Amino acid sequence: MTYDPLVRFLSQRSARYQRRARLRILGSGELTDAAVSIYQELGGQILRYTATPTLFSLASLVFVFAYVLPTFLVTNHPESIGAQIGESAFTIGVALAVCAPLLAIGIGFSSAFVVGLVSDYMNGQIARPLDHLAKARKLLPRIVGLGIWQTLCASVGVLLGLGLLMASAVIGSSSTDDSVIATLVAALATIGVIFGSLAFPIVLARQILILPIVVIEGLGIRAAARRNRELMRANAIHPSGYSHATTIVFLVVFLVLFIWLGVASVFAIVDPEQILGAWLKGNVAHDLVIAAVRYVPLYVTLWTVIPVWCAAAALLYYERRTRLEGYDIEALAEDLGKHVKKNRFEL
Repeated sequence: MTYDPLVRFLSQRSARYQRRARLRILGSGELTDAAVSIYQELGGQILRYTATPTLFSLASLVFVFAYVLPTFLVTNHPESIGAQIGESAFTIGVALAVCAPLLAIGIGFSSAFVVGLVSDYMNGQIARPLDHLAKARKLLPRIVGLGIWQTLCASVGVLLGLGLLMASAVIGSSSTDDSVIATLVAALATIGVIFGSLAFPIVLARQILILPIVVIEGLGIRAAARRNRELMRANAIHPSGYSHATTIVFLVVFLVLFIWLGVASVFAIVDPEQILGAWLKGNVAHDLVIAAVRYVPLYVTLWTVIPVWCAAAALLYYERRTRLEGYDIEALAEDLGKHVKKNRFEL
């Protein structure tokens, strides 16, 4: 950001003229293309300031892969179904208590920052990354609460399925006469776990505007959830915004697979573990460095894909406001106010 008043004024005026083309009704394909274009234009600032918060998200997933999933495969009480259920319940509780806050901090902080930058871009304002960092820190408790709430909502189906699996194990071990019931309960639980895993993208799509509303409008979580429903619902003229949200989810899933598999393929060819392992042989940091290298593809994926989701969510927020509330007309009226003589050089 420049501090030269004349250059700042000219940049601000040019950006305000450009926002008239940005604030418009978009189709699903146009919205994803625009989100990727915005990400390309603002990517330098986004990646610079979201590198550290992404480590929290990475730590959450590493905890799941390195501790939670392996723990489900072993038990200290092979003779007792009740003890095994207790171990599983404890593992699930620890996973939620540790992973949900870390994931909410990492994704929430990055999301608040990216939404702020995209909001500046859409409104024709000069980017203010330091201001958005300060605002993200201020909103962090609220954003973490939102992230934990969304994680719990998305986990309900999987948790119910796991509960049914535990119930089928108890029924099967308590009586051989009820083995048919245990089998049916286990089958139902398996179906519940499979379909419950789909709840996460569904929750994200249905609640996609809550975080942009919290950041841009400053509302609380409940008020933002009501506002999200208002902006996403259909009316007599315009369709709902859920088709746009679904397209964004598919875009993010595609990018995750593309980037993760791409980076993993490069690592498989280059084999940095072997190179670093030979270089650090006998060093005390050998095991730590090798373990860290294994998660680089996952980190790169999170670091590059989370901002795309946030940029698309912020863009959808302004698209829905333009479609339903005529936000572009409000912006045009504000621009016309700049032509009043006393306001002409207002920055």
